Amino acid sequence: MSLIETMIAMVVFMMLAMGLTSAVVQSQRMSHNNVLQNTAFTVAQGYLEQIRSLPPADIEASLDDPDGVALPTQGVSALTVGSNPQIDDPIFLDGPDPALTGQTDGSNFREILVDLKEDASGNLREITMESWFDIDIVAIENKSNSYAVTIRFEATLAGRGQRMVSGELRGIRADVNQFVSQ
Repeated sequence: MSLIETMIAMVVFMMLAMGLTSAVVQSQRMSHNNVLQNTAFTVAQGYLEQIRSLPPADIEASLDDPDGVALPTQGVSALTVGSNPQIDDPIFLDGPDPALTGQTDGSNFREILVDLKEDASGNLREITMESWFDIDIVAIENKSNSYAVTIRFEATLAGRGQRMVSGELRGIRADVNQFVSQ
């Protein structure tokens, strides 16, 4: 009788262990997707804030030639050693002209460093995400130098078969002096 009870107990514990393992794996996937979503959102928010602070002349030039004139935004390089990690990171309204970048999709593609992990041999391995940003700017009627800005993004971890996350941010770039003087 005790052998049968032991076998039944082992089967019950095995089923519990499998359920617990499945829950841990699912939790890890959700955690990776949340990191991916938050990172892409933070980068998009950085672009939005920079666009909102651009002079109207820069925005107008890009609106006149959306795939030839980039918005002069900046980024941060994790690979830059020294006191100033900022780099020029221009972004296009319609995506860059493929002739300018060599890209065939005409998108604002970015490879973004998400994390550094140490492997078994002590070497650091980069974990990156591939992201695409689509910028739309529309002039607000009857308000000079005021624009509605929309940034859509998609991202996926590089080299992994995980699902792609996407999102959208909206903001207004307004000339504050125009509203104060009225």
